[in-house]
Amino acid sequence: MLSPDQSPVHRLVSTWWDTPPPATCTTGIRRFSLFLAATEEIVLNQSQGKIYDPLADNRFRWAAQWLDIGDLSIRVIDPSIQLAAQFIFAPPRLSSRQHLAAND
Repeated sequence: MLSPDQSPVHRLVSTWWDTPPPATCTTGIRRFSLFLAATEEIVLNQSQGKIYDPLADNRFRWAAQWLDIGDLSIRVIDPSIQLAAQFIFAPPRLSSRQHLAAND
């Protein structure tokens, strides 16, 4: 997997994270952007001898469902996908003194 700063999918989806679902009239162009970013990521990974499957990427899956909410085809994002994406885009903060002392 590419690092977040090199990943077209990560860069795109991070701009959508924590925003309301889009208006129905904008989901088409946004969906195009998502699939274009996934295609770019496939090509970048292939050039490094790696395989990238957007359907196995929770960032892509979250964005696709976020767009589905905008299209009014679903009401909520699958909780397991939401949780995985939240871990990626809004990781939990260390709060205990032990974690902070151990620098975990």
